[in-house]
Amino acid sequence: MADIRIPGDELEQVSQALGFVLDHIDTGNSGVDLDRALGYPLIHQGNHFESRWSDGRFQLNKQCTTIKKAVDDILTQFKDTDDQAAAHLDGA
Repeated sequence: MADIRIPGDELEQVSQALGFVLDHIDTGNSGVDLDRALGYPLIHQGNHFESRWSDGRFQLNKQCTTIKKAVDDILTQFKDTDDQAAAHLDGA
């Protein structure tokens, strides 16, 4: 029988990273004075990017949420399967 290796640690890191992205994706400029930080020539470009980024942010949020849920489901299912297998071995 072939061994199946589930990279649990790596999947947990992916889940945590996606959680971080989802927690921070809607922060906007977070009160940063872009005019002072960037100066006039760049502030227009920054505002233009922000207005166009809105659709991308929505799509990225949606996709990250879906991927994170799938990763979390995989982790849960394999942990449950592993726990059940261990319980059967202990009971045998």
